[in-house]
Amino acid sequence: MMSATNRLHRLFFLISLLTVGAALSATGCLWGVVKDGTTGAPVSGASVTYVDSNGNTGTATTNSNGLYWFDSATGPIPALGPVTINVGAPGYNPLSLPTLVQYDDNPNASLASLSSFWDVQSFVLAPSGTPATAADIAVTDLFPDNQPRGVMWARITNNGPDTLSGEQVSVVVVEHRFTLTAPSTEEHFTDLPTQYTLNLAPGQTQAVNLGIQIDTSRYRYDFTVQVSAVGFVDAASGNNTYQESVGPTMGTLALTNASGADITSLQFRLAADPNWTNMLAFGEIVQKGQSRSWLITAGTYDLRVYIRDQVLDERLNVGISGTYGWTVWAALDIWNSPPNWWPIEEVHIYPEGAPEGPNLLNLGETIPPGAVRRFNLAPGVYMFLVTGANGDFPRGRHDAAVAGVCAWSPGPSILDPGVYTCIQ
Repeated sequence: MMSATNRLHRLFFLISLLTVGAALSATGCLWGVVKDGTTGAPVSGASVTYVDSNGNTGTATTNSNGLYWFDSATGPIPALGPVTINVGAPGYNPLSLPTLVQYDDNPNASLASLSSFWDVQSFVLAPSGTPATAADIAVTDLFPDNQPRGVMWARITNNGPDTLSGEQVSVVVVEHRFTLTAPSTEEHFTDLPTQYTLNLAPGQTQAVNLGIQIDTSRYRYDFTVQVSAVGFVDAASGNNTYQESVGPTMGTLALTNASGADITSLQFRLAADPNWTNMLAFGEIVQKGQSRSWLITAGTYDLRVYIRDQVLDERLNVGISGTYGWTVWAALDIWNSPPNWWPIEEVHIYPEGAPEGPNLLNLGETIPPGAVRRFNLAPGVYMFLVTGANGDFPRGRHDAAVAGVCAWSPGPSILDPGVYTCIQ
C-alpha cells in the first residue's frame, strides 16, 4: 500500500511533468530526468550542461523530481544535430555523453509551428566510487536477414562513455503479426527476456540474433524491442526502445498477351498452396496485344493463363522478387491420336510459304500414340508436318491459322489433313 508521503511525492512529480508538458506544447524544448543509477530515484540539484554543434552552451539544474529543461520560450536551446551533454551532482561520478538532438519526440508537433517540437534526453548517474561501467546503450535498428523467410536481428549501439567488455544486456521483444489475407487477423507475442554479451567500444554497433522466424509472404509484422543493462549503468535510457514494421517485399508480374486471343483468366498460387487465385476481376480480360502488370508479394509461384476454359500457358515454381516479364504466345497442341499406331519422331512447324523448318522435338524425343505435345508460337498462318521413324508416315496440314489455344490431330492417312480446332 502506498504511503501518504509517497503519494504526495508522486503527485508533485506529476505536477512537475504537467508543468513541463504545458511549456512543451507551445515551445521547442530539450528536457529529461536525471536518476540515481543504483536506486532509480530522481537526482535533484544536478547540473546539466550542453555544448551543441555550433559551439553554443547552456546549463540547467534539475528540480526536486530530477527534471531539467532548456526551453526556447525562456532561453536558448541546443541546435539540431550532435550535442555533448555533461551531467554532474554531488556524490555522483560526472557523466559526459555525446548524443543527437532531433526534436522529433512530440507526436503532436506541427510544421506550422516549429517551436512545438521537443527532444527527451534522460540520464543515469553512478554514485561516487561505483566501479560499474557506465555506457549509453541504444537499439538502433531491427532487420530480417532474409525475405520472405528469415530471422530477425537487432543492432545495439554503445554511445559511451565507457567501453563494454563482456557486459550483459537483457532484450525483450514484443511481436504483432498480421495476416496478409482479407480480413486480416492479428496475433500477439511477448518473448521472455534474453541476455546477450556485448563487446563494444564507444560508437560501435553489434548485431544480435533475436531468434524470431518471419515469413513475409504470409504476414506483416510490428516489432518492439527493448534493451536494458545487466550489471552496468545505462547512462541514458531514452533510446532503449525501438519499433519497426516488417512487411512483404513486393515484386512485379508483367504480362504481355502475344497469343492473338483474349486472356480470360490469370491464376496464381504460392508453390506450396493447393488453392488458385484469379488476378482478373469478374468479367475482366487481357485483350490480345495488351500488356498488364501487377504488384505481388515476393515468393515462388505457380502461374496459369486461360482462354475461356483452356489453359494457354502454365509456369511452375516461378521466383518473383523484382520484375518477372511473361510474354504469352499462342499454343499449338499436336495430339498423336488413334488410330495412329506409330510414334511421331519429327515435328516441323513453319510459316506458310517459307522453307521447311527444323525438327522441333528434342534429340531422342517422340510423341507416342495417344500423347500430346504443346508448342508455343506467335500468331500466324503455318504449315504442320509430322513423320514417324526415318521420315515414314508423313502427315501434314496447310494454311493453318494459329491464334489462342489450337490443337491438331494428324489423320490416319497421308491424304487426310486431320482435325484442327482453335479456341480464341
